[in-house]
Amino acid sequence: MGIWKEARDVILRPDQSVALSEETLTELLVSVMPESLSHTDILKIGRKLGDLPQIQHTTLHHFGKGVYVREFRQPAHSIVVGKIHRYDHVFMITAGEVTVISPDGHERIRAPYVRESHGMIERVVIAHTDVTFLTAHKNPWDYGLADLAVLEHLLFLHPEDSIIEGHCEQVPPV
Repeated sequence: MGIWKEARDVILRPDQSVALSEETLTELLVSVMPESLSHTDILKIGRKLGDLPQIQHTTLHHFGKGVYVREFRQPAHSIVVGKIHRYDHVFMITAGEVTVISPDGHERIRAPYVRESHGMIERVVIAHTDVTFLTAHKNPWDYGLADLAVLEHLLFLHPEDSIIEGHCEQVPPV
């Protein structure tokens, strides 16, 4: 409840009323977030966000020989709790600017950006602008398995998976 109470107190003090632009509100939210978040903190944020009105976002799927690329478009001034990827993968931002907060720390990133992203880490992503992310994953089928349900099960953790603070049980690669 800590960061949400702090954010609420900053934004909704009963003795003052301030109209904030979406950009200012996004920056304010980033400023009250801690430098890093534990897995438990991220789960709590995800639950709180689940109670709020949801935004429309776009997810596109691209397949090549031995590779699956997931394209996610996040609107400006929105918050997303990302999926937990089971394995290391390549992460790219091709457009936009975000702040990413995870157990590893707090980082502001602007496109173009490419790096290896470690698996088994959950992140909170705050978009300062419209953002396009790409994640590239090994597709275990050389000719591009296009069954999204199977790929989702192989590549991402789900609520039924065993998650313990600082450690997530991995299913061995196919």
